[in-house]
Amino acid sequence: MHTRALAVDPLDQSVVLEVHIEKRRGEKLVAAEEHQLLVRCFLRDELLMMLERGGFVDVRVTGDYGDDPPHPDHQFLVFGALR
Repeated sequence: MHTRALAVDPLDQSVVLEVHIEKRRGEKLVAAEEHQLLVRCFLRDELLMMLERGGFVDVRVTGDYGDDPPHPDHQFLVFGALR
């Protein structure tokens, strides 16, 4: 699998990615696909605000799938909330 950024829009907080995927058996190519993906980026505080405005309560954020508060070494954030 190979990816590359085709376009970056910092004002829209978005990136258009091109993804190329190949399936091989040994050295033989048996399938290939190419797709464009639009990735929109949201900051933690933006998501917290959207959840609260959407009526969610007891919103909490942890790092990865643990119970630790998020820090820069985490791969992603997990949001939990009640409605």
